[in-house]
Amino acid sequence: MEHKQLVVVLGSGMVGKTSILCKYLNGTFSHKYTQTVEDMFLLDGCIDGERFIIEFLDTSGSIEFPAMRRLAIQKANAFVLVFAIDSKESFAEVKRTWREIKTSRNDQKDAPCIVIGNKLDRENYREVEYFEALNWVDNNGLEGMMQEVSSETGENIDNIFAKLFKQINAFKRDKIATTSLITRLGSCLCFRKERKVYKVVG
Repeated sequence: MEHKQLVVVLGSGMVGKTSILCKYLNGTFSHKYTQTVEDMFLLDGCIDGERFIIEFLDTSGSIEFPAMRRLAIQKANAFVLVFAIDSKESFAEVKRTWREIKTSRNDQKDAPCIVIGNKLDRENYREVEYFEALNWVDNNGLEGMMQEVSSETGENIDNIFAKLFKQINAFKRDKIATTSLITRLGSCLCFRKERKVYKVVG
């Protein structure tokens, strides 16, 4: 049986949405910035012999594509909201996006969501304090679903997606996993999987 989940990645331009996906899915990072309109990344894997596909929709950070953004929010099974710790405005955009999700969807409480503070490698240029972001996340019903990461170094990248997959499982929306398929190695939650990654263009 094949299980699918659409995970929509939202956030301002230049916060590193594409970089986070590329680091997680294939371990790569590029300093070159290319504006995203809308790209799809597929995670095609096998968990204990059962196939699953997670579609990551990498959205534009530009306000030029509001219709595409609204459609993505309506279709999503789960959300990844990204800001950069060196940009206070990008954190304000995450807040606006979460308000839009809650306004657009009556079932938003049933849609798993993680909040990512990217660019941990730029700590010396921090504009968003960790506990400021954490308090906002906790006060908006997303307790425990915030992590600071670095798409450049890979710090905490695997951890935050493990949190997302665990939450998706807890919501049991299309059951891409069961607790029997999760193993704990040390303090890190890991899925036994094989990755095949495709970027769909056009």
